Amino acid sequence: MKGTAHANVLAAATAIVARDGVAGLYRGFLPNAAKNLPNSSIRLSSFDAAKKLLTFSQEELVDEREKLAAAARSAAAPAAASGRGKKQK
Repeated sequence: MKGTAHANVLAAATAIVARDGVAGLYRGFLPNAAKNLPNSSIRLSSFDAAKKLLTFSQEELVDEREKLAAAARSAAAPAAASGRGKKQK
């Protein structure tokens, strides 16, 4: 393996600042950010959606159960009123 041009990170940073200025320390940042942005945004939005699904509050769950029960009762009411729900003698 080939040795590095600098003894340590501080020597490398000093050489970059001397050659390119402080902006030289950020060379390559934009392409790297552009590469990572789609992955990070998909991961963050997926995490947020999963978190919302997992933290569905107990009150909302009870409300949903009550709505479903009311819908089932209202769907069964016409059948009971017409006599289809009753046994024939």
